[in-house]
Parts: sequence; C-alpha cells; structure tokens
Amino acid sequence: LVGAATGANISLLMASQQPERLAGLMVINPALNLSEEKKEQLKAAMMQCQHFASFEEAASALPHAQRWTDEVRTANAQAAFRQTATGYEWRCSLKAVAATYDAVAVPMWDQLAVRCPTLIVRAEESPVFSAADQEQLQQVIPGATSIMLADAGQLVMQDQPAELAHLLDHFVQNHNL
Repeated sequence: LVGAATGANISLLMASQQPERLAGLMVINPALNLSEEKKEQLKAAMMQCQHFASFEEAASALPHAQRWTDEVRTANAQAAFRQTATGYEWRCSLKAVAATYDAVAVPMWDQLAVRCPTLIVRAEESPVFSAADQEQLQQVIPGATSIMLADAGQLVMQDQPAELAHLLDHFVQNHNL
C-alpha cells in the first residue's frame, strides 16, 4: 500500500488496524503532527479560489507546483479541473478536502502499530512532515526504512517522479513484495 500526504495517514491507520491485509507499506510525507494553525492555513489556501477564468489561471493555482515542468503541471491541471460554461473549477469538493484534513490530520501516534515492511519517505521541503516526525515514525515502526528526498516538496510524485519510482521498485524487490 502506498499513501502520500493525508493518504499516508490513512495508510498508516489501515496498516495498524488491518495488518493481515498488507504485505508492505510506503508512506510519503504523512501529516502526523499538523498543528491547528498549519491545518487551517492549508484549508484556507485551498478554499481561497474555487473558480478560474482560464485553464492557465487554474493550472497556476495548483498547490506545491513551483518546481514542476510545464508537462507535469498541465497533466495535473487536466486531472484537477473541469471546464464549465464560465471557466474552470476544481473537480473535487473542496469542502470534502477540508473535512478530510480535519478527520485525518490529527495526532495518531498512539494508534500506530505497523508490523509490515515499511518505507518512510520525507521530502526535504515538506511543510507538514519534519525531520523530527520522520525520526519518530521510524522509531515507532520496527525495521522501517527511512529516506529523505532532496529537492522535493510535499508532492514528491510530481517533484521527483523517477526517484520515487526507483525507491518503490527497490523497496518492493528487497522485500519480495
């Protein structure tokens, strides 16, 4: 199971609560110690603009996209936005995204009981997963492998796609998954 950001939080909980369903786990930038202030900042940033006059305006609103190539930004924008009669809007429900932050970005250290092979990935410039959180998570999960990716922000899949794929392939091969 691979999870990133809030999906990493969900993956950690699933691995802890249903260990028989997993052979291995890879978590990328989980938000394990997200302060109320940071959580509200993230939600506000998403909610600030819900409608865009053009595709280019919508694509420029994608969070964490500063280092992406034009090709990656365009592909992500095509997946994230839909055209309406008056411009573009998010495909997802931003209220549902905000509710997910509220539900998942909560302290969960005492709920973690992961026992499968685990790869922990932290982006060097993640705004939500600190080096201290990474170290603590590695201590909580017996035998976990922990890696920091340089020159990557919260969305590692877009910032360093080849390196992330290499890490996942290596992890799968090393654990015969």
